[in-house]
Amino acid sequence: MPAVVYPYAILAGRRSPLIPVGLGYQGKWQRVQAYVDSGAFYSVFKTDFALPLGLAWQQGERVYVQVGDGGFIPVYLHSVDVQLQRYRFSGRIGFSEHLGVRFNIIGRVPLFERFVICFDDRQGIVRLEPY
Repeated sequence: MPAVVYPYAILAGRRSPLIPVGLGYQGKWQRVQAYVDSGAFYSVFKTDFALPLGLAWQQGERVYVQVGDGGFIPVYLHSVDVQLQRYRFSGRIGFSEHLGVRFNIIGRVPLFERFVICFDDRQGIVRLEPY
């Protein structure tokens, strides 16, 4: 199966692995941007993206995720459909109103479970090779 390749986007004046992701729930889809983060266990999205999907985000499984300053934020996990170009799969995505950065995070769950990830800073691309 062919790899999915995304050029880096400019975020805060720097090239960064910010990619378009489709999120689906019960037939509704939302296109969002997410930062590919190898240091993040869960994928965490702002709650604004759950609402157009009709997702009652606070009814998900609550976990506490440690963030960069050492604190913990509540994250509500849901099983949603994820689309990256031609690849579509279901995975657990978290939503939080306490995400303190201005971008969504796509982390090890579910992305790294399905793809080998290569960050090529020199060329300014992120390559996702399906297993």
